[in-house]
Amino acid sequence: MQNNSKISIVVTYLPLSEEVDTMTIRCLDLIHDNTFNEHEVIVVSNGIARESFITGIKYDCDIIELPQNNGNAYAWDRGVSTAQSDIVILMDNDVFVEKDWDKDMVDRLSENGVGVTFPYSVLETDDYRSKQYRGRRDGFCFALKKETYSKAGPFLKDQPFHSYYEDDAFFAEVQLNLGLKLVACEGSKVFHKGQGTTKSIWNKEIEDGINKNKEWFENKYNKQYPYLTK
Repeated sequence: MQNNSKISIVVTYLPLSEEVDTMTIRCLDLIHDNTFNEHEVIVVSNGIARESFITGIKYDCDIIELPQNNGNAYAWDRGVSTAQSDIVILMDNDVFVEKDWDKDMVDRLSENGVGVTFPYSVLETDDYRSKQYRGRRDGFCFALKKETYSKAGPFLKDQPFHSYYEDDAFFAEVQLNLGLKLVACEGSKVFHKGQGTTKSIWNKEIEDGINKNKEWFENKYNKQYPYLTK
């Protein structure tokens, strides 16, 4: 794969508050400043984007406004279908990237047998902060080729609830059914402010939905969770 190849970066955004707007704008600023490859940025807003977010964006990006929040899986599908590039990176709006964060992820997709790549990350939530970067097989940031998506996707399938375990299901399709590797790339580093958006909307309905999706996933894949390989 040639350096400086064109990639599409899809950022999902839930328009809840000015705090979320500020966090998302910072995410976009860092993408603009630190991305190695030539790229386009697509923001998928799960709801009509707030004006403070629109006016705060300093750099060119496409914004897709969905009428309501149908979860990350639906937003990812829309983002991939809009992307102009063969390589797509999907990420949450609470991910803050470091210098050349995309290079290793994109380069490793050119290796035979690699289906999805992930960055190394530091994770921080309200009650936890990791002390060092490590590879995580997680849906907050990952890269893939459209060809892989066409075989393993879409992200939104038959899960009972619109959020959670859709990433596990997709990665399981890639690894268990397509026989491709899930690889964490030490040369790509990001900071993830976990629960940067969801903590403000957490309720019993969401918790019940997550439990339903967990049961759905474990029944569908016989409790075989996808895992990282080298």
